[in-house]
Amino acid sequence: MYTNSRREYVLNEIASYGSQAAAAEALGTSPQVVSRWNCGESQPSGVVARTCQLARFIRELGYELPPNMEF
Repeated sequence: MYTNSRREYVLNEIASYGSQAAAAEALGTSPQVVSRWNCGESQPSGVVARTCQLARFIRELGYELPPNMEF
């Protein structure tokens, strides 16, 4: 179920990054999807809202998102 507060929460989290591209990378999505959320063309899911909560918690612990990953 879509709630306006979920969208606002996600948009606030996106705004905490330097760019839409940085937010997209941290949230594991594309900049185009982030742009559609910002423009109201699509709505973020509950999973996205939860990911934003976890991302904020991890950043508050002092870790950078996204983490550097080497394979």
